[in-house]
Amino acid sequence: MADPSPPRVVDGATHNGIPTTTLEGAYPPYVGTLSIGVGTADEAPLQMGITHLAEHLVFRVLDETIPPRAEGITSAHTLEFSVTGTPAEVAAGLNQIGAVLAAPHFDPNNVDRERRVVRAERGGGGVFGAGLLTYRYGVGGVGNAHHTGEPATSYLTAPDAQQWISTWATRSNARLHFAGPVPAGLNVQLPERPVPARSVSVPLVTRPSLVESGKGGVALSLLVDAGLAPILRDVVVHDLLRALRHDCGLIYSVIPEITGIGEGRAQLDFVLDPVEDDVARTVEEATLALRRIARDGVSAMGLARTQTGWRNDLDNPYAWGRYLDAATEADLQGFPRPPEPPDLLRIIETITPHELTKTLADALGSLLVAYDETEELRDGLADELGLVLDDFSPWRPATSRRPRRWTARARPTGRYRRRVMLGVADTVLWRRLRDDWETLDLTTLALVGLCPDGALELMDGRGRACVLDLDDWNGGERFREAVLAATPHTIQRDMSLFHD
Repeated sequence: MADPSPPRVVDGATHNGIPTTTLEGAYPPYVGTLSIGVGTADEAPLQMGITHLAEHLVFRVLDETIPPRAEGITSAHTLEFSVTGTPAEVAAGLNQIGAVLAAPHFDPNNVDRERRVVRAERGGGGVFGAGLLTYRYGVGGVGNAHHTGEPATSYLTAPDAQQWISTWATRSNARLHFAGPVPAGLNVQLPERPVPARSVSVPLVTRPSLVESGKGGVALSLLVDAGLAPILRDVVVHDLLRALRHDCGLIYSVIPEITGIGEGRAQLDFVLDPVEDDVARTVEEATLALRRIARDGVSAMGLARTQTGWRNDLDNPYAWGRYLDAATEADLQGFPRPPEPPDLLRIIETITPHELTKTLADALGSLLVAYDETEELRDGLADELGLVLDDFSPWRPATSRRPRRWTARARPTGRYRRRVMLGVADTVLWRRLRDDWETLDLTTLALVGLCPDGALELMDGRGRACVLDLDDWNGGERFREAVLAATPHTIQRDMSLFHD
């Protein structure tokens, strides 16, 4: 018996003006998805978290009427609602979701509850939590996708979330796709209006760097050709596991992630999981292993295993679902679609190890290595590895003379009062730690968080953050007032939710 033909992607239809894609010959389960072209990358720094919060509020409105197998996903570029079930259940669920998106109205009491639910979902913690995309791109663009703090969830209101949905949930900025025919009874209606223009994020870090991270473990990050990213991902995962797990015994797993950046580029990340005692050695061995692969070539075994995996995925309905999600994201961003699974398999079966190796070697100039900042590396390691050390702190070593006149100064009480000082002069913060002086340019701040205990949480445009906790400092209150006077009121926000 001949193997069944793979599903066929069918485009060209619309539903109430919304472009619609179906899979002919799709395998169960039957899934329908409504995608809106907005994600964390579209959020300004003061809006970080609004898309995720809006996703929660949509389900809060539906409450117990929502279908049992419905879910929402907020990514860098899309807000996605999916329903799994019979065609009738899928149609009913998407109709309900569409009705909320068309005329959003959120109860302020529910906004407060869902802000807390979102905080619980991300594991609690404070307002700041940068990740690999943030280290490279800062905040206010695609870097938001890895900033787990979502600070805006502390102060956003029901009208904020309603306006966000109304701005982006339009016919031309939406897509529908189904693992099968369009279900009878579907009636998703969205308004039509222009959506804001998008910009492509530009890397703020342009040299290979070693970044101190607030997250555990070690991670590697590269900018690569988006079309080859899935192939390179699978082959490099195999080769890194061989080097770091099989040969060195340093890690258990390699978790990869691909994020589309635009203009044919993607960020390809590899998250490693050494125990704390092995972080320093893993930084060194992982960096050397990646460069060795780029020098000596990706392994034939890694490519062969990748080819086998993609052949098997031709019969995997979830692989086709992932393709539809990726194709929808590309459509909404105005970029070329990725190859369909059979086409990608043909590329994988014809590409040579040399071509993949060249792709990896070309990407090494964009290498970021992040590691747990609580672990100490030996002196000089960054230089040995050819990496620029980035402490990811908004404080920089002072390069000018100290001011003759201060707007305000503060010192701690107790034994350190002569060795530590904070000062404000014009729009610059100064900090003395014994004999070392550092500065922080207040004009670079994107957010000033006001804590109920009087502390200030500061975040700059790169997502670098610090806390000024002046409780019991001599001159602390005046210093706090001087900082607030030197920063725009428009970037000051109440952070009480994060400090209950």
